[in-house]
Amino acid sequence: MLGECKDNIVITDQYAAYNFINPEKHQLCLAHVLRNLQQMADYSDGGLTSRIGKKLVLILQTVFRTLSIDMSKIY
Repeated sequence: MLGECKDNIVITDQYAAYNFINPEKHQLCLAHVLRNLQQMADYSDGGLTSRIGKKLVLILQTVFRTLSIDMSKIY
């Protein structure tokens, strides 16, 4: 979880069954988000989607580094 640890925050993957959780109490698993962004970055056509994915991967990796999160445990 990013930032301070808050009580009663539910961290899940993107399975639709979790959509009932109040968005204020729900955080998506950032490892899953990173994998989704990496898939965008890896699109073979190198078009806009790929370029946006690469930039978003870089941003999220920077956030992880800033928070000293061990990236080897994410992938």
